[in-house]
Amino acid sequence: MVRKRVEKYFFDTPPTAQTVDKSTFIEGGEDRTHHVHMYEQDHSEVDRHLRFRDYLRKHPDEAWEYACLKQELAKKYQYSPAEYVGGKTSFIQMIDQKALRK
Repeated sequence: MVRKRVEKYFFDTPPTAQTVDKSTFIEGGEDRTHHVHMYEQDHSEVDRHLRFRDYLRKHPDEAWEYACLKQELAKKYQYSPAEYVGGKTSFIQMIDQKALRK
């Protein structure tokens, strides 16, 4: 399985969350440097993530807005990952809808 290879060779820490078809890796401890989501091939979320990425690449103003939002939330919810994620949800959903229309 790819997850085992990534875990063994590229990350010091084990996955922080895992389902049957998704793994999440965080590298860097408290000085987080990487946060990687891995999905099984052909998982429906892959297309959504790629559309989101591609949309932000084509719309730098909204990418900047998202970056600022994430920085603000990271400071506010440093010890509460669930609230950090929740704070991004409406923005992500808005971009997802825009990306679908493009």
